[in-house]
Amino acid sequence: MTVPFRRWCEEGVETPAQLDNVTDILKTILEGYDIRLRPDFGGEPLLIGMDMVIASFDSISEVNMDYTLTLYLNQFWRDERLIFSDENYELTLSGDFAEKIWVPDTFFANDKNSFLHAVTEKNKMVRLKSSGEIAYGMR
Repeated sequence: MTVPFRRWCEEGVETPAQLDNVTDILKTILEGYDIRLRPDFGGEPLLIGMDMVIASFDSISEVNMDYTLTLYLNQFWRDERLIFSDENYELTLSGDFAEKIWVPDTFFANDKNSFLHAVTEKNKMVRLKSSGEIAYGMR
């Protein structure tokens, strides 16, 4: 389903005065955070939402039986360790933030070769809602 992520993109998000110092908020929520443990480790299985959009087929080789494509992969889940407010706020962060939190180990079975697109920098983005909901997108 793609509705949740698209709804996040279409909603306007105001920047409250309480979020003026985003650095302090991120420092606080990451203090003591263990990236090795999935959210609610030891509890119920974590539900991961996902959508994938194929942007283009870049090459197709009938001889080698392979193809190259560009796609956008979006994943969403909730991590209660990242809750930072009772209000409905959202932070849009660079992909570097994904290296500091737990993210799903998503892979494509039986692929010949996979790589993340990087022109000037990695094409990753994280949206973090104050409720701990995360939208993680990559190209």
